Amino acid sequence: MTATASRWQLAAPDELYVHVWDGEVAAYNGATGDTHLLSPLAAAILQSLQRAPATLTELVEQVTSLDSPYPAHELRRYVDLVLGDLRKLGIVEPG
Repeated sequence: MTATASRWQLAAPDELYVHVWDGEVAAYNGATGDTHLLSPLAAAILQSLQRAPATLTELVEQVTSLDSPYPAHELRRYVDLVLGDLRKLGIVEPG
């Protein structure tokens, strides 16, 4: 789990390329050379972080309006889990 007070940011913003086609979202991380197929929630988090760093609470507020399969009362936990996964992939980091 992530620290709720941390501001999250893209690990290498100049090296991240996000592409959308036919409802699918893929991210290429030029820093690692890896390409990842993203869930809609992960894509929304990345789009938010491309605009500006944000805390977990801010990210939850920003993705709340998504047509999400996650129950609203559990969305915070899912955003936290996705941040952890994106961190392991080297895409995001606490700032």
